[in-house]
Amino acid sequence: MGAVVFRVTLVFLAAAVDGTRPRLSRAGVAVLGVVSAAIGAEAFWAMAAVAPEPLIGSALQVIAVAWVACCALLIRHRWRQPGTIDRDD
Repeated sequence: MGAVVFRVTLVFLAAAVDGTRPRLSRAGVAVLGVVSAAIGAEAFWAMAAVAPEPLIGSALQVIAVAWVACCALLIRHRWRQPGTIDRDD
């Protein structure tokens, strides 16, 4: 399961910055981004729930929110690229 999560996140990050061949459509990148954001945020939130120190738990919750925000920014970045680049949109 960990390998699948890693692969989805890796493909999303590469596609968001135009590093995949064949290119993924903007919609494909958006779907992968939402999945990566959900998986990453859930993982950080789960670690925060079992953190031994309240400060560490709070920091992990902030990281979870930041992870979702970064995924959203990457989706937005990819979505704003010119449509002529995407042959399959």
